[in-house]
Amino acid sequence: MSPRLLQSFFHNSIDRCRGFITLIGMPPSTSSRRQKTPPPGETGQEVLYLRFLSEKQVPVTVKLRDGESVYGWIEYFDDRMIRLTREGKPNLFIYKNQIRTITESVRHIEARRRERHRAAEPQLAPPSPALLALPPAPVPTAAPGGQQSPEPHPENGPHSQESNS
Repeated sequence: MSPRLLQSFFHNSIDRCRGFITLIGMPPSTSSRRQKTPPPGETGQEVLYLRFLSEKQVPVTVKLRDGESVYGWIEYFDDRMIRLTREGKPNLFIYKNQIRTITESVRHIEARRRERHRAAEPQLAPPSPALLALPPAPVPTAAPGGQQSPEPHPENGPHSQESNS
């Protein structure tokens, strides 16, 4: 076989194989395949979270785009801004497009975690009133002659004591 004939045979075989692979093993063309929709840009959770922070007056740290961080609690918010109330400092109105992150105070997160842990534990019942109502102990009183004698129990009264005469 001449080299030219060999080359032509080789290319035809490859072309036939390509067609066979395309028909058998390749996925269908992209035009008939269903396109995935991108995830939504808005989930609607922002309003719920800001409402929670505002109602509970949760201490937060707001990190701004310029790197500055401010601390306080969110008193008010709308679709474009939040009002951050701070103790001993002026309150701030901050545009949302200038906010990088809003994080809850670490102390507040730990307190909520402890509260949830306590709520999950079974509560111990208070002691019954019968256990708390113990009779009072006798109180020693001074008898004539310097000797101390125990005071009679109030339930028994002075007449219920036995005399050894």
